[in-house]
Amino acid sequence: MDDSILHDPKVPLRFVPDGQAEGEPPLAYDLQVPLPLHKIAYRRACTVAGVRKWTPGQMLSALVDGARLVWAEEPEAQALYVDAIEETRSRILAWGQRAGAGEFVNAPDDEVTAAFNEAFRETPEYVEAVFHVERAYERYRDMKADNEAEPALRALVAARLFLRGWTLDVPFRRERGADDGGMPGGAVPDLLLSWVPEAHMAAIRDRIEALMEVGQAKAKNSASPSGSPGAAETSTSPTTDPAHQTAH
Repeated sequence: MDDSILHDPKVPLRFVPDGQAEGEPPLAYDLQVPLPLHKIAYRRACTVAGVRKWTPGQMLSALVDGARLVWAEEPEAQALYVDAIEETRSRILAWGQRAGAGEFVNAPDDEVTAAFNEAFRETPEYVEAVFHVERAYERYRDMKADNEAEPALRALVAARLFLRGWTLDVPFRRERGADDGGMPGGAVPDLLLSWVPEAHMAAIRDRIEALMEVGQAKAKNSASPSGSPGAAETSTSPTTDPAHQTAH
């Protein structure tokens, strides 16, 4: 099929998430191929939805603040736990610098795994500090909650804005409203999205974000006009990048 069809924003991309049960027709979704303006709308909608991602460094800084608060009247204990957190922070930040410099790009998997495990190693003092700070320091709890909710919120926003159809038993529709990010034709209502399996929501998010990164001119996928979908694309599970791990 001519790849130039991907340059037409009216042409949806038929997407089939992997991991579906054999022997049954797989669920498929039609996605809007994101253009530059769509990427801006997505980022804005994520902000409006409350998406927030704290870095490991920010999390560890808040953990230090919490430890100082929890053990404010116990100088020796405070020094013990703050030192444990600072030592952990130093290892994780050093890992991030090495990963950012591309040190692990061509490294053997076992070497990368060993370096990652060492960087994110949790000492007993660190684990105990996290346990107490989580219960006593509201700011740290809020930051952790932000990070835990972030993937699901991004998935919700991506599905709202970029779904253009599906093979679910429920009729598909879009509506104009506060959650449409200014996308032409509106967004898919959350009530309808409750019919989409959670794993498929995550797969849709990952596919849309991958398309944003590579650009539609480089997206070698099959697509076809609505109503006559062509060869379907099947998702692949994303590889976990240790450099993107977040401290507790």
